[in-house]
Amino acid sequence: MSATPRSSPAEERRGQEPAELEAQAAQIRSDEQRIAAEIRQLRRTLAEAVEARHRTEQTYSFEESRVAQLMRAAADRREGVARLAGQVNLVNSRAAAADEEIARLTEALAHAVGRQRRRSVHSRPWRRGSPDSTQASGASTRSTKLRPRCSRTSTTGWPS
Repeated sequence: MSATPRSSPAEERRGQEPAELEAQAAQIRSDEQRIAAEIRQLRRTLAEAVEARHRTEQTYSFEESRVAQLMRAAADRREGVARLAGQVNLVNSRAAAADEEIARLTEALAHAVGRQRRRSVHSRPWRRGSPDSTQASGASTRSTKLRPRCSRTSTTGWPS
């Protein structure tokens, strides 16, 4: 007899039954198809997400440039308003100076008119008794003429 024992054919087959193997293979194929379908679905979802991100980034870029443009426009408006405010202040300052000058000149005119009235009321530029004056009745025997009261006269004939 031989030294190595012989095994029976049932013992030689140490694996699973062919039906079990086929069932497992069918299950694995089914799992593989299910996983492949999930992968396709996930890839579509990923592609949609990438496309949405791309559109969002484009929108963000557009809005960012629009906001920058609006900020520049606002800065330009602020600069324009500041310039106009400066011009308004300048015009107001000139108007105030003109009002002050008008007030000063009006006051000077009032004083000059008052002085002139006081002069004409309180002092007559011509006295009676000069050779050129005549009396209202004309019957006076002495000759009277009007003569200047002060020695200095201006070129207009009025005392200065």
